[in-house]
Amino acid sequence: HAEEGDGDCMVGNGKECGVVGSSVIQKQSHKKRGDYLMTEMEGLTDSGSAFVGTVFGATVIIHHTSIAARQQAHRWVLRMPRDRRHSQKFKCMAHRVRGENLKLEYMGHPEKGGLPMVVVLGKFAEMREVLASARDRCNVSADLTLE
Repeated sequence: HAEEGDGDCMVGNGKECGVVGSSVIQKQSHKKRGDYLMTEMEGLTDSGSAFVGTVFGATVIIHHTSIAARQQAHRWVLRMPRDRRHSQKFKCMAHRVRGENLKLEYMGHPEKGGLPMVVVLGKFAEMREVLASARDRCNVSADLTLE
């Protein structure tokens, strides 16, 4: 049984729901779906269209529409700023992308003018481990963005 709040509309109470998604039931459904995702994305803040935060010093962005928001394997882009001084750090970080459940799909070569990024297929929990290892062994966490 849904209780009517200020400004909420319900079928049969005489109030029209002029905006899609404004009924009490739709609001509750959206809240429950958001609670489920937020629990899964522990430590990140819901910005409206994505979960955003810092994990082991790296900036992390997980869009609500991505399958990563539901803890399924996702194609992640892990990148560093383009700066030749980061070449060794990049190599170190790229070698952290190893694991039974991770698949390295692309590795850039910034020392040859390429992009300082790797593309990895895996789950967020596995990528957290990569970020922890990159921070501890490569000292690159503040330079990393994972999306």
